[in-house]
Amino acid sequence: MELIDTERITLHLHDKYFGISNFQDSPDWKSFGVIGPTVNDNALSRIEYILGETTQKKNDTQRVLKVLERHSKEINIENSITDDILLDIKNVDYLKEAISTTVKCLHPNNQTSPLNFELNIESRDNQFKINTGLNLVDSSGKKLNFEMNDALFSVVNTRYNINVASQLNCDMALDEVCSSLIIHSFNDLSSHSNDSHKQISNFNEHILNGRNIRSSINNGHKTLTDFLLVLDKSDMFREWTLGQNKDANLISEYINAISKESWFEGVPVKSFKWLFFQGLGTVIDMNGGNGVGSALSNMTLSAMDTFLLDNLSKGWKPNSFVNLELKPFVQ
Repeated sequence: MELIDTERITLHLHDKYFGISNFQDSPDWKSFGVIGPTVNDNALSRIEYILGETTQKKNDTQRVLKVLERHSKEINIENSITDDILLDIKNVDYLKEAISTTVKCLHPNNQTSPLNFELNIESRDNQFKINTGLNLVDSSGKKLNFEMNDALFSVVNTRYNINVASQLNCDMALDEVCSSLIIHSFNDLSSHSNDSHKQISNFNEHILNGRNIRSSINNGHKTLTDFLLVLDKSDMFREWTLGQNKDANLISEYINAISKESWFEGVPVKSFKWLFFQGLGTVIDMNGGNGVGSALSNMTLSAMDTFLLDNLSKGWKPNSFVNLELKPFVQ
């Protein structure tokens, strides 16, 4: 406490509980949550309770609290951190890294390769069930105990430290497990970023014939206003790309998507088009079209007619956006 009272250290306290709990009726299932403060509960009141229970010295407890009140600040932990932590827990590769490093720290004499095990994660809302065939033994063949909660708490602490460090713009003092998880996260982020760049470059090269949006704007062929119009029509294409597996090849998935046969492709196309526009013409005439609808039914389908018919009969495909919006923009 003397060091804190020198004003060389500032303590940042938060008033939320992080917890992982098991269900009594289903012990294999766990839940994670963040509990906020109650009316009479905050970080200092919890410290007062803990010190009172452990030291049983009221005067010492009050002296410590006065020091903490002078040299501590509150830090806000958003409840959204729960979603981030749950995503970390449900990430198989990330959790495997947590388990592997935790095992190495707790059982340095373990003879089993920690990564050579199957990991299956079931989830429902903020609840999850982790199944693993991890079997740890020492050099004598004796089985070693391992608690999954040890690895899970490392996942929680890592996300918490990242959150706090980003708010305070400070360094992090981490144990070996948390350090390993942060390195794993940034390596994964860097790899994903590089892969995305390659995927976009290959898509431009093979689908857009080597052209791209940036060049079209920079050479004056198109303007930023033109781009915003295309962007407004890109929602379905964007949703389609986000729906692909992160390890998938974008070009292969694109070709597969546009090659899928729909119910419409099993029907004689000319007959269906004639029936569709004959019916459309009849509806127009019935509503006072004065023969315009009949004339329409005999017209050759325009590009927009074809696009409309494709979307009605076959459903949306990614080449709808590419052919009608993206390619004209970059050419």
